[in-house]
Amino acid sequence: MLATPATAALTSEIGREAAASIAVYALLDLLAILVPLDGVNIAVVCIDPEHAELVAGVLPAGIDVLLAPSGGQELPSLMQWALTTHFERGFDRVLALVGDVVDIPARTVATALGALESADVVIGPSQNGDLYLISLRSPAAVELLDDGEQSAAVLFERAKARGLTARRVEPRRRMADLAGIEAIREMVATDPAALPRLSSALRQIAPPAE
Repeated sequence: MLATPATAALTSEIGREAAASIAVYALLDLLAILVPLDGVNIAVVCIDPEHAELVAGVLPAGIDVLLAPSGGQELPSLMQWALTTHFERGFDRVLALVGDVVDIPARTVATALGALESADVVIGPSQNGDLYLISLRSPAAVELLDDGEQSAAVLFERAKARGLTARRVEPRRRMADLAGIEAIREMVATDPAALPRLSSALRQIAPPAE
């Protein structure tokens, strides 16, 4: 999982510390959904030492924090590094997921991994069309991300053009796609029980204006 930092727009709106905290609480809600999955090893990839320290301080036991190399902080580069690292560790199925997906059920991740029984690659598009999830069963398929392409549709067609069997999972929302703190608050308000940590953080860190 990629611990995506808060967007520049959110940081500008509510401040660096508050925005970073909200991003971490969203990550924790996502982990709470994924941890119960059977047979899944979870690691969180961070983009800089400060970010890694912040995330490591709140993660449940048993989840590794990996620090990505400097210079590769665009989403496709991070996914590529995370996928390659886990194939090198001996895993035969690897899934990369952005950490600010806010409405993904565990079944979507289970489906993306299970589909690798017959598919070479499984792709998940965010609501704006960018990639939020990719799962692979071969290290060779990591090269799909070589040029930094973020469009899920382009990557899907690229996989098919290279003779790979490709599947899709349903679109999901990312916090990066939401226009500021009010949009995040409105999204959480539709089902606060599904995102308890983020809901609590919003009340404490960024309460609604009076």
